[in-house]
Order: sequence, then C-alpha cells, then structure tokens
Amino acid sequence: TSPDWKGPGWYRFEGKATFMPMKTPGPGWCGTGHTGWLPGRNTHPFKKYETKDVTYVFHWGDNGYFMATSGGKVTDCGNFYVYYLPEPPDCDYRYCGTPTRPECNSYKVLNVYRSINDPGFIEPNKVRYCDKVDYFKQSPDWEGPGWYRFEGEGATEMPTSSPGPQRCATGHTGWVRTDSLPGEYESKSVTICFAWGPNDCYQSVTGKVSNCKDFFVYYLPRTPGCDYRYCGAT
Repeated sequence: TSPDWKGPGWYRFEGKATFMPMKTPGPGWCGTGHTGWLPGRNTHPFKKYETKDVTYVFHWGDNGYFMATSGGKVTDCGNFYVYYLPEPPDCDYRYCGTPTRPECNSYKVLNVYRSINDPGFIEPNKVRYCDKVDYFKQSPDWEGPGWYRFEGEGATEMPTSSPGPQRCATGHTGWVRTDSLPGEYESKSVTICFAWGPNDCYQSVTGKVSNCKDFFVYYLPRTPGCDYRYCGAT
C-alpha cells in the first residue's frame, strides 16, 4: 500500500506533482506499474468551486486504457484542484501526478489574423472579425469561451500594453492589463481590456493566464460584443 494512500476519498497532489496528468505518462512511473491518469479534454472544471465527474484510467504495456475506474471527481478550489479517487482495481495500480497544469495539455489554438501587426480589417471585403459564437463575423478560429494558446507569426501571447484599436482584424482589440504574469506552472486571474477610440480599456472582461513553462495559455470568456477580439503579440 502506498504510504500516502488512506483509502477512497478526496486528495490533493502536492510537492513535485500538483495535478493529475491528462496525457498518459506510460507504464512504470510514479513508483508503480499501472499508472493512473485522467484522459480527455476539459476534464478539469473551469469555474471556482465547480466539480466534474470523471473516469480515471491506468496504463499498462502498450495499452494506455488498460483498466478504467469510474466514480471519480475533480473540484476546482481556486488555486488548486482536489480529486476524489476511488479504490484502484488492484495492486500495483496507483494515481500519478505531474507539475504541468491541466490547461497546458488541453487548449484550443488562435492563429487567424491575431497579430497586433495585422490591420483592423481583412481585404477584399474589409471584414472585421469578432470572438462570438453564431455571429456572421465570428472569427474562424474561435470556438467559444475556453482555454486558448496563441500560435502563428507575430502572435504567440497576448500583449500586456494597449496596441490601440483597429488591429488584428477587428475594431475593439483585446489585451491583458496586468503588472506581472504568473511564474512557471502558476495561474492568475487578469483583466482583459478592449481598446477603442482614445480609451485603452473601453470595456473589459475577467480572464485567466497560465504559465506552461514554454508558453502561456489564456482562459478567454465571451467578449462584450462585435467586433471585439482577443489579439496576440510576440
């Protein structure tokens, strides 16, 4: 029996392993043969104090889904997650952890005219995109609120100073207003401003930014309207 296992119940991962992995670590890790992990996108809740039902799986040999255990839960406690862990199927089965935040393995990509160096409209029809679902000017890379990573030329992270309006194929340009970005594998809530006219923060929403060591990901909520869009820089 693992020295830190007290039977089925709620657990928090601490130390070098603070989250459950959302990609299989392969068998034979974290002091066991059958390594427990949490498959699938969006298995961790996005909202504080929200709980999701999950199924854990255990990797053995060439089979990443060798055995599954239902009845699990994950709760967002604000600055950390806790996991309800059922009894593993057998010995040597063990729930494993990772320092990597869940959103660092589960995000969508923004890469269509996102750079602040792109003009405020796209030729030939002078289209201005907006980050809203089911609008006729919906950005082609926007899939609704969620975790996103900026990729592509000239747009790998959100700017932390106002780029001014009418850039990145939109009118109201979104940027992050913050004094500092989170450290490695840390996350923080931030204000995302939209510049318009002479006002660098004409309207704003609350989002999140997480440091994934080699890149940042952003939780981006619904924008205030059209044409409002989240922009990128380098």
